[in-house]
Amino acid sequence: MLRRSLRTFFHHDLPPTHKPMGGGRPRPPIAMKDRSPHPGTVLHDGRRKLAVLVDAAKVSGDVYPFVDDAIKGKGTVCLRRYFDYEQKSSWKALETSLGFEWFRVDGFIPLHMQLSADAAHIIEYRRDNLITAVCMVVTGEEAENYAKFFDRLKGHGVSLYVFHEKGMHPVCVEE
Repeated sequence: MLRRSLRTFFHHDLPPTHKPMGGGRPRPPIAMKDRSPHPGTVLHDGRRKLAVLVDAAKVSGDVYPFVDDAIKGKGTVCLRRYFDYEQKSSWKALETSLGFEWFRVDGFIPLHMQLSADAAHIIEYRRDNLITAVCMVVTGEEAENYAKFFDRLKGHGVSLYVFHEKGMHPVCVEE
């Protein structure tokens, strides 16, 4: 009797779950991040769809207008996401004006790992989200490391760019 009441106590306020085929224990719903075109994406537009991912912990929001100038001919920006441990006012202003979204990184995760994992995730689901190019905005010291990371992501039909405060990194992957 006590076991049943504890189970009811701990599970009564869980969200609706998916019931597996053949019975068994229900599972929580699956998150669908980046598995559909982002709001504002024009599906019939023939231009390349671009995701811009920014290391906001080290890059100032004042740099972003230069990024737009550098990627002007590369395609249309569908996703603007900045990564940081806390929300800064310089980037918060860009949320409303340019449609940036903040990705809060947990304090125990190195920011460069989260940024790289997100780029790989977007590339993995490129057929669902229709993004065909990724641009990482980082510092000049980190640009070479991200360019090397992009070497591992070649061959998926996605163009990869690295931008830093001095401009576009010379090693880019155009596919």
